[in-house]
Amino acid sequence: MSPSDGQEKRSVLMRDCAEAELTSDRVLLTTALPSEMVLHELQVHQIELKMQNEELQRRQVELDAANKRYFDLYDLAPVGYCTVSDAGLILQSNLTLSTMLGIERSAMVTQPFSRLIFGDDIDRYYLMTKALLKGHKAQTIELRMLKNDGTKFWTQLVTNATLDADGASVLRFVLNDISDHKRQDQLLVETENKLQAILNQSPSLVYVLDLSGRFTLVNQHLAAVLGQPGDAILGKTREDFLPKAIADQHHANDLKIARTGQPTTFEESNDEPTGKRTYLSTKFPLRDQTGAITAICGISTDITDRKAHEAEREQYRVDLEERVKSRMQQVLDLYDNAPCGYHSLSQDGVITRVNKTELDLLGYSREEYEGHRIVEFMTPESVQAFQDAFPRVLETGRVRNAEFDFVCKDKSIRTFSVNADFVSNSVGSPQHSLSTMVDITERKYYEQRLELALKGADLGLWDIHIPSGELHLSARVCSMLGYTDGGIGTHIGDLNKLVHPEDVLKQQAAMDAAKNGDLPDYRVEYRLRHKDGYWEWVRSRGKIVARDGNSVPLRAVGTMKSISQEKRLQFEGAELLQRIESLIKDFDKVPEAAAPPAEVVPANVIGLREQQVIQLIAAGCTTAEIGKRLGISSYTAGTHRRNLMRKLNLHSTAELTRYALTQKLIVD
Repeated sequence: MSPSDGQEKRSVLMRDCAEAELTSDRVLLTTALPSEMVLHELQVHQIELKMQNEELQRRQVELDAANKRYFDLYDLAPVGYCTVSDAGLILQSNLTLSTMLGIERSAMVTQPFSRLIFGDDIDRYYLMTKALLKGHKAQTIELRMLKNDGTKFWTQLVTNATLDADGASVLRFVLNDISDHKRQDQLLVETENKLQAILNQSPSLVYVLDLSGRFTLVNQHLAAVLGQPGDAILGKTREDFLPKAIADQHHANDLKIARTGQPTTFEESNDEPTGKRTYLSTKFPLRDQTGAITAICGISTDITDRKAHEAEREQYRVDLEERVKSRMQQVLDLYDNAPCGYHSLSQDGVITRVNKTELDLLGYSREEYEGHRIVEFMTPESVQAFQDAFPRVLETGRVRNAEFDFVCKDKSIRTFSVNADFVSNSVGSPQHSLSTMVDITERKYYEQRLELALKGADLGLWDIHIPSGELHLSARVCSMLGYTDGGIGTHIGDLNKLVHPEDVLKQQAAMDAAKNGDLPDYRVEYRLRHKDGYWEWVRSRGKIVARDGNSVPLRAVGTMKSISQEKRLQFEGAELLQRIESLIKDFDKVPEAAAPPAEVVPANVIGLREQQVIQLIAAGCTTAEIGKRLGISSYTAGTHRRNLMRKLNLHSTAELTRYALTQKLIVD
């Protein structure tokens, strides 16, 4: 049916509708006058016009709605639309494309579309349009376009060729700005490249497999192990590279991760050209956005060398434990069978451990001895000494050469020398002692006999450990110098401080001669300062009793005796002999003419101590009495006396007395 037939049909239908409105008048048409007929026709035509007008208004509303929908769908679409002629000129574009390019729509019309494309992508655009115009299907490409300000941006161009109303070929373009997607893709590529670079630098094997067991990612280390380029491994399974038994075991571990969804570490092996290698593989699931597991990632570290080292260390540990066990047994044997007793004490003095030697020395069983306070086995005197010393030992943490008497099980008394060190806890408080006990009963017996012998000979004993300078002086040596036992000190330097300055070289020369072997023994007489301040003459004798393999002296032992009285008698005897010889010479002399009087030394050039000595001599005091009154040794008093005689040019006590009277040092 042609458009004219449709129009005629609508006209007839519209007239029928108009006639229907005038049905009441249609009955009179057969009898109506001509003027009435004309009026009727006019009324029908008027109704037709009214109906046409209403139809036009309705169509206009529908057209406006359609135009609005067209504007919304075309101009305000989220993508750009463009119609291009077969010559490449823009015929039409929507508002979105205009906004996307920053160009007014009117300015784009009749402009070549290629001007909007970045130069490097124009060839691709031409190839696409050429293919479309040849009848190819719709094309989709991505290319860069230029905005009005010259800014480049990426677009996805969906194209199709069609005919316009006149039958001419036109191209319809749909443009979508994908710059953000491209940037995200670029970031994703960069991230993947960085990740791949990190994975390639890892010394471990890193890989990802899909749930069917095909590789989707490998690092260079794994590619090197498998002997294939990374790209050649992707999409393949382990069975393509590994023996089936090993590949199945690895795949079974992957399936376990897929079932449990939990990261797990496995120890896996692999046959490689260099031999069998062992890997510690940590595997974990990879999930998509819904949480579903899509792949398994693994990181395998070669622990072959570490396993070998661990085996060596384990064997070394076993050997070391055996050696330690053997050594501990040796130590326990040495502890139990040591030549001296060993025991440990608590802070309360309770015996917590003891060796067999100490039990044998005392005669007790372990049950009778351990767990008891040590004072229960001491004599009353030693108990008191122990109780006095134990608090100081707890404070200082050690004791050396303490002597205690113990009561053995057979009621005999034995003397022991005890050395102990206290072990402290984490806060520094003493926790328990480690003590040694040496039986010195026989030594004490012989020491007592020696002490009696030395006492009878009025001798003191000294003992020097030469390398350390440690010194032991007997009580007699200390008492002869006015000190209590141990009061001088325990180092040779403490004794050397007391040597008279004039005797230092003599004493040291004698000791050096004995050390060097120039003399068989050490003998010297010298002066030591008494605690009261005067000088005491002593005679010291000794020998080097121990040397090392190079003849270096280690120990010297000797005796010391006070000889001040002997020296005093020597000085007084010499003085008496000198006086007798002087008298004999005076008796044999022939009287001669009186010599001119000697020049008298004035009293003001004599020191106070010398004046005191003159006064005591004039009073008839002996040298010993002078030393006692002035608090000096007899030897020093005799020295003052001889010096005065020489200084005043006098030869007898009588002359010295006369000098004292003439100088009014004493009253007649």
